Amino acid sequence: LAGIGAMGAYAATPLKWRPSSSSLLVLLAAVLPPVLSVMVNTVYPTLSFRSLAVIVPVVIVLAAHGLSQFRQREQAVLVVFITIFALTSTSANPIDRPPWPEIADHIIARSDDSDVVLLENDTDEHTLVYYMEQTAISVDYAYTQSTREFHPEDYQHYLENALDGKNGVWVSKLDWPQAGDIRSQLTQMGFVESAPQVDYGIYNNRPILLSRYDRLPEGEPRAVFDDILRLLRAESVN
Repeated sequence: LAGIGAMGAYAATPLKWRPSSSSLLVLLAAVLPPVLSVMVNTVYPTLSFRSLAVIVPVVIVLAAHGLSQFRQREQAVLVVFITIFALTSTSANPIDRPPWPEIADHIIARSDDSDVVLLENDTDEHTLVYYMEQTAISVDYAYTQSTREFHPEDYQHYLENALDGKNGVWVSKLDWPQAGDIRSQLTQMGFVESAPQVDYGIYNNRPILLSRYDRLPEGEPRAVFDDILRLLRAESVN
């Protein structure tokens, strides 16, 4: 009877399989930001390495909450292990940061209000715009790459509006080498490459290139040198 009573008492004890309210809050913080990021990405492309800034903090909070469930001795062992592993690991390299401030300075120093920057970037286009906007000179820009990719039906009209009334064009390109190139389209629209292309190196196996185009003036060139160099305008200086 004692055994049966003991078993009955054991069976009557409710099992606490449900998480506590504090655990649910931490789990919500870990799940909600990634879910929202994915939902927003279906409308506008936002997922990139920058998303780690949203996901990593909540994962750290969730890990800290898990550590808090151990006793102090186990906590100390785990913290020491994590610290030693983090300090001795060599797989994480410094973050590769493209030279967007340098590129923005190059564009701003050589532009006026008759110029426009065409952003042929598959990522980091907002970063370049940010640095260009931190100057006293305002230069127009257009998101040609993302418009062509996500809104192809509006692309041609969008490009024509961006070039309307503009004599100079900068083409910022960050994409795979085999990706489409807008430069041939600019040539068909009456622009010529007026400066050597600037190569800013490789970022995640993709070249960063900056090109300059100017609209051809009406009329014949004033002089042609070896069928390569054409003199379009000249000003006399006293």
